[in-house]
Amino acid sequence: MTKDDRISSYKYSVLQHARKHNNVTYSCREFNISRTVYYKWLKRFSQLGYLGLQDKVKRKPKMPNQIKLDKEQIILNYIIDYPTHGPKRIANELRQQNIMISDTGVYKVLYRKQLNRRLDRLFFAQEKSDNPVVTERYLREMEKRQKVHISAYYPGYLFCQDTFYVGTIKGLGRIY
Repeated sequence: MTKDDRISSYKYSVLQHARKHNNVTYSCREFNISRTVYYKWLKRFSQLGYLGLQDKVKRKPKMPNQIKLDKEQIILNYIIDYPTHGPKRIANELRQQNIMISDTGVYKVLYRKQLNRRLDRLFFAQEKSDNPVVTERYLREMEKRQKVHISAYYPGYLFCQDTFYVGTIKGLGRIY
């Protein structure tokens, strides 16, 4: 049973409880929901049946001012050539080529593509370049980015203890 099925069956049980007891206020109090929510569920159930009780899938919002894909690709191509340039510099350089994009617009594109940090742009340029140059810094940063996973069979399986030498006490010996 999926999460949507459980939610739908819960809503249906609320509706059935209200019908059985013939008292909406009592049922809403029992299930700790508002009457407004109950009537919304009832309306959707009467219009669409059991499928109306499933949660609606929310679509991704459309941003009318978002930069078009062709201009976005121009920015990404520029980054491959000049990965160290920031949003302001990119916007100014593109403006000289008669491509009007604000520095905020450039930043939004970089942020959406997760290239808003200089190091991320360097890695992006490294991956997309025809002849990549592997530097020591690149190797160090790639090593940092690798996920470290320690597997344990159960909690407490792995144990670490840090000890250090405190000193010597007469009659006891060395204390760690």
